[in-house]
Amino acid sequence: MQDTYLLWVCYVILFFCATFVAVGLPIGESGLKLESRRVFPEGVWHIIFVLFIAYAMLPLKTWVAALFGLALPLIHLAISAALVDQFQHLLWQQISDNRLRTV
Repeated sequence: MQDTYLLWVCYVILFFCATFVAVGLPIGESGLKLESRRVFPEGVWHIIFVLFIAYAMLPLKTWVAALFGLALPLIHLAISAALVDQFQHLLWQQISDNRLRTV
């Protein structure tokens, strides 16, 4: 495989990894009808696994991997804070816990 094609293959892998993380987001009643989808830390292990793939296994430029590594946890944190409806009295504790796990 030529080097120019390898970069595009890596971008396609990143797209599928981001899709894998999007499926694991805790989107509650508006999305998948699973009981565990309404808890805040749902989907954190997806992010950690995908970031391992991006950092350790793909030959990407450092700025691309860093941008991907910052964007996924921040998007998960924002969506989780906005859409989670279980345990509202523990919202800030859950946000700080997710922040420490992913960022």
